Amino acid sequence: MYSPADLLLRLPQHLAHDPGLAALVNAFRTFLKFSEDSADVLRLVQSYPGLVAEATKVMEKFCTGSYPVAQGGFNTVFLLTFADGTDALARLRGGPSSESTAFSSDVLAHQFISEVTTIAFVREYTSIPAPELYYYDCNAKNALGTPYMLMKRITGESLGTTWASLSAEQRERVVSAVAHIEAQLLRVPLHAIGSIISANGTVGPLAPSSTYTHSLRDPHRGPFTSSKHLVEAYIRCELLLISERCEWTMQRTKWRHLNGGVDDMPAKYAIRWFSLLLAAIRAVPSEEFDDPAHFTLYHNDLGLNNILVSPSGTVVGLVDWQGSHVRPLWDATRHTHFLQDENLVDTPHELNRLQKIQQDIIFEQTGLRPGSSRLRLSYTAFRGLLDSA
Repeated sequence: MYSPADLLLRLPQHLAHDPGLAALVNAFRTFLKFSEDSADVLRLVQSYPGLVAEATKVMEKFCTGSYPVAQGGFNTVFLLTFADGTDALARLRGGPSSESTAFSSDVLAHQFISEVTTIAFVREYTSIPAPELYYYDCNAKNALGTPYMLMKRITGESLGTTWASLSAEQRERVVSAVAHIEAQLLRVPLHAIGSIISANGTVGPLAPSSTYTHSLRDPHRGPFTSSKHLVEAYIRCELLLISERCEWTMQRTKWRHLNGGVDDMPAKYAIRWFSLLLAAIRAVPSEEFDDPAHFTLYHNDLGLNNILVSPSGTVVGLVDWQGSHVRPLWDATRHTHFLQDENLVDTPHELNRLQKIQQDIIFEQTGLRPGSSRLRLSYTAFRGLLDSA
């Protein structure tokens, strides 16, 4: 007997054996089997009956079907097929994640526009294989009731599906390719810390991150012309959070394994502590933070599932640019996520070898070592402090 998920998650016959699509659907099916949000997600993916008609309208060719293939915390992805034999992916804003409810509609719209313009910037100024966008609509009051984008489907499987089956040589080739991608981004300096808001690289306020929970809030989202101003903004936001006692209590409860819980630090003491920290930071010369200033774009979630590879192990796509930021060189969050996973390979020696390949290529290409600044240790400690406050 078929479950609701089995009936819903079916690919069109002519694409049923496409490895990349099949892997997406299998992962989606597994997610629905074990997730507490499965009922909500199933309702969500069935709530866009107008998708076929909208795709027909904006693509100016007849759309023959829509098929849900993936769902993340913030987005739902559909495969669209057309009468001329072509296909595309539709990525619709909407998911069960509670993180999105923490931001206003204006901030979420800014995040969406930033992703669209970041992709355009990457395609214009680098050779990184970012997806080609056919169409987008950032208006939540459109025919679908949510912002969405239509993009070309990149033929390939996620590295999360294929990594275990790759040979040592193929893994080296993948790490080398990702390092060259990182080097390309490092070779395109930008004027401020923030989020890209135009295809020519104009930087605006920081949009919410898709991986880091403590996002800056208005009026402290930048853009910032120095790292000093960025650090000050984090402290000011923490002071703002403490002043909103209910939300601060919820955060301390959530992170009690790090901070000791609600009763471990009185709000009055926390306000005094962060006020002193802010005064100390303001007294430090800006050049102590950026020596020299080097702000470049980085992918917010450069992990296995967002790197697409061909059957031979060649990197053919880098997807999901949501929440990508322009950051200073010393920001330790810039590191490629999948090379920080100790379970990625059989031995620590192998992981160290792959990390060295990555670091050496980036240095050879740029003369830079992301995260190697004298500020890295202090900033890592600072971010940990925010987690535990």
